[in-house]
Amino acid sequence: MLTQALKQLALAAFVAFAALPTSAKDALQVTAIVGKDMKSTVECWTLDQEYMNVRGMKIQHIGDLTKATYTEMPSDKDFEQGLYTAPNLQFFVIIEGNATITFPTSDEILHVKQGLLYAATDNAATSELGHITVVRAGSRILQLPFKDGVIPEHTSIPGECGKAASQPVRDEL
Repeated sequence: MLTQALKQLALAAFVAFAALPTSAKDALQVTAIVGKDMKSTVECWTLDQEYMNVRGMKIQHIGDLTKATYTEMPSDKDFEQGLYTAPNLQFFVIIEGNATITFPTSDEILHVKQGLLYAATDNAATSELGHITVVRAGSRILQLPFKDGVIPEHTSIPGECGKAASQPVRDEL
């Protein structure tokens, strides 16, 4: 009888603890280029689904993706893509090299680092002018469009992940 009561108490304590709000969610954060009020800007997204821990590995579902592409930039000089909006709502990763993204309507500068996951969702429907990207010569990029344009559920705050949200990001290529 005492064992059953202890089990019920433990279960009640677990349920109450699980319902408590947490200060920091254990989920993937992604720096995103987004369109707000028809202007491109930078946000830090925290994906809604938390990491799964499988034998010590942190695993995160990042949504349904489709028609991934691999791009090699020219190796003789940096490549300036000019003013444009995202061709797809997508994640992207620079697997070798780096890039600098600037915004015509603000002083934000995003230094895109090798090996990190980013999102680009500032398409023509959400941003009038878009952004300017300069990609380092010889960079290699993976682009991972969201299936049917469905952006993964997330929360967001202004600014690059890992930076003070209230200050513009200023990095060099």
